[in-house]
Parts: sequence; C-alpha cells; structure tokens
Amino acid sequence: MKKIILKTALKTLAALAAALVIGLTILFLGFPQHMATFAERTGDYNTATAFSSLRYKYTGDTDDLARTVRDAIFAGNDKKTVKYGDKLILKTDFDEYCAEQNEYLSTTEAQDYVGDYKQFICGSLASAKYRRGDAEGAIKVALDAVSSVTDFTYGNALAALSVEVIKKDDAETARKLLPEVEKFKTGEALADITQLLKETALRLEKA
Repeated sequence: MKKIILKTALKTLAALAAALVIGLTILFLGFPQHMATFAERTGDYNTATAFSSLRYKYTGDTDDLARTVRDAIFAGNDKKTVKYGDKLILKTDFDEYCAEQNEYLSTTEAQDYVGDYKQFICGSLASAKYRRGDAEGAIKVALDAVSSVTDFTYGNALAALSVEVIKKDDAETARKLLPEVEKFKTGEALADITQLLKETALRLEKA
C-alpha cells in the first residue's frame, strides 16, 4: 500500500514539474516582452537583452530592435551591442525613430543621461566596435552620426569614441580622429577632446 502511495505521489510530482516547465517555457517564449520588462526592472540587462532580442525576432519592429540595443548597452555587452546596433542604424526609419525618442525623452529626466538619442546609440555602438577591435568600423559609425552636427558636445558619437581612444592611449587612432574633431568650430567638449587627442597622438611620434 505504501509503495502504491509513494508511486502515486512521485507521478504527481513529476506531472507538476512537467507542467511547470511547460508553463515557464510558454511564458518565456510566448511573452518575451514581459520577461524583458521584468529583467530590466531587476537590473539584469543581459537577461533582458535575450528576451528583447527574442521579441524582435518575432516582430521585426524597430522599437523592439532599439530596446534590444539599449539593453545590450546597459548590460555592457559589446558583442550584442554591435550585432543589433548595426541592424538598428541600417533601418530605413532609424532617423525618424530617433526624432520620436528625442521628443519623448524631452519629457523625462532620462534626457540628462541619454542626451540626443541618435548620438547615444551611435556613440555606444562606435565605442563597442572599437573595444572589439574594429577601429575603422567605429570611426565610420561615429562620423556618419555627426555628419549633420555643428556643435561638438560630450554627448555626440565622435566625442564618445574619442574618449575610448584616449582611455586606451591609442596614438594611431587618435591621429585619425584629430582632424575630424578639428573640423568643428564650437562645442563644450571641443577644447578638451582636441587637446587630449593631440597629447595621445604625439605618443606615436615619440615611440
């Protein structure tokens, strides 16, 4: 009798475990946007990236792709930032989407951190490319992003990339960036970044 009861209990537990696994699988795969939101709220941006990218795979929507890129940036995941960031900036509605995000950010405190949305995305992408060893790709992304920018601020993509180059003490790349930065005539970051790039570039001559 005891064996029968034990077997029944074990079967019941196994069935419950199977049901739980199936339920969680349905939740994870069927509602990735909700799982991404939960992960973002807990600060687990690597998990958020996994779910938001799954959501993008389902929809192909620019907003879902941009969310994936933001999650990857906040996770410090350069590989995913490059993978999805490259796709985002090639979207035909990327500039329109950035304008919409700027309008939204203007009503929130997040603008103080993000600044101009396009520059934030492209600066983060350029920096991630550079850290992964693609200096030429990083420069292209940064220069494309600032092609219509007049003031050289700390928030623009070229400034963000310049900071990475200066931090790494990369004289060769600094020499490539310097003439591009010097094309600007105004901006809060112009003097500081120009001087630091010059100092970094000089190390190549001294080497």
